[in-house]
Amino acid sequence: MKALVVGDVHLCDYVPIKRVDAFLDAQFIKLEKIRIIAEERDVDIVFLLGDVFDRARPDLWLVNRATDVFKSYPCVVYSLVGNHDIQGCRDGVPDTVLGNLFTSNTIRKLEGNTSLLNIPLRGIGHTREHCAALYTTGVPTILFSHNLVTPQVAPFEHVFVDDVLEVSRNNFIFCGDFHPPFEKYNPTTKTRIINPGVLTRTNI
Repeated sequence: MKALVVGDVHLCDYVPIKRVDAFLDAQFIKLEKIRIIAEERDVDIVFLLGDVFDRARPDLWLVNRATDVFKSYPCVVYSLVGNHDIQGCRDGVPDTVLGNLFTSNTIRKLEGNTSLLNIPLRGIGHTREHCAALYTTGVPTILFSHNLVTPQVAPFEHVFVDDVLEVSRNNFIFCGDFHPPFEKYNPTTKTRIINPGVLTRTNI
C-alpha cells in the first residue's frame, strides 16, 4: 500500500490579513500538486490529518471547488475530524461541510480502530479527552491524530511528544493540529512520530 499523509489543510473562503499573494488560488494549487504526486507515484490512499476547512461552514464556492478537487484524486481520500472542521457546530460533524463530504463519500472518515490490507490503523479525531494513553496499542499500528502532540510548551492543552513515545510501543504515529513540522523516534519503544506541518499558512 502506498499512501500520502497531508497535514492540516485549512481551506479558507477569505484571504488572511497577512497574506498578500493570490492566496485563494494558492491553497488549491497545493491540493492539485498532491493529486499530481498521487498519480505519478501510483498512490492508493491519501490521509488528511484534519482541519480540512478553516471554518466548519465556509462559503459554497469553496465547498464546490474543494469537492471537485478531491473527487479528481486518483485514489481514496480519508480524513480525521479536526477542531476547525466542527468549530461552533452543536451537532458536531453532521452539521459541517466535512460531514457532507463524508456523507457523499467524497472523503471517507478516519476514526477508531480499523485496518487496510491487514495493516492495523487508528484514527484519533480531535477530542477533549486527549492523553498519551490513546496512543497505546496491543499490536504494531499506524496511528493518525488531530490533537496537540508537541515537542515544546504550547498555549493550548497539549501532550508532550516524549510522553507519547514513552507509552506507545512499536507504532508509527502521524499527528496534525500542531502547525510546525517535527519528527521524533524513541529507539526503546520503537515508535516514531511525524508531524508534517500545516499545508496552508494563513499567518505569513
